[in-house]
Amino acid sequence: MKAVIVEVKDPITGEVLDRREFNTDLLREYLARRSDLGTDNFGKLLKAIFTPTDCKGRVGVSVVDESGASRTFYVKDNAGAGSTPHHFNTYYSGVYKVKIKVGDSNVAPSRDQHCLQGTVLGEAEVSASYVEGSGFVNISASFSWDTDKVVYEFGLFFDLGSIDTAMMLDRTVVSDGISVPAGKVLTITYQISI
Repeated sequence: MKAVIVEVKDPITGEVLDRREFNTDLLREYLARRSDLGTDNFGKLLKAIFTPTDCKGRVGVSVVDESGASRTFYVKDNAGAGSTPHHFNTYYSGVYKVKIKVGDSNVAPSRDQHCLQGTVLGEAEVSASYVEGSGFVNISASFSWDTDKVVYEFGLFFDLGSIDTAMMLDRTVVSDGISVPAGKVLTITYQISI
């Protein structure tokens, strides 16, 4: 389950000019009703996966293992196999980035789409956050242009920079568009429940 929050702000005053929420009410209801809960360890792991990493970079999380011991788990590591527990090896695989891209198409989303359906108006690396006990990971990116824009679509992409390719994980369409005046900031925040 995921929710998305989109805001247009004045970067100087912080005034919110437009705010739209997609499924945030369902996410809160979903979290309140669940009888099976994701753990904080899982939230930290998702945050680490969505954290941008340079070639030979390292991203670790402090977790509590099944015995109750605290330890650091390197989700992304530049070490050779077996030296530390990790999932993504950044030494051989290169740069891993997660981006949000925004575009101008209001074509309905479908599960078989692999890219934005219109012109890409911008792309930005995300930042990820997780507050223990919250039940969701926030994945955010911000955009600003020097001319007025209307954004109709946005997508979450896992970017494998070392092999010059990306994989779209999600695409959301706003049928009436989101107007972003020149110089204002559009922030898109995915909330993924655990």
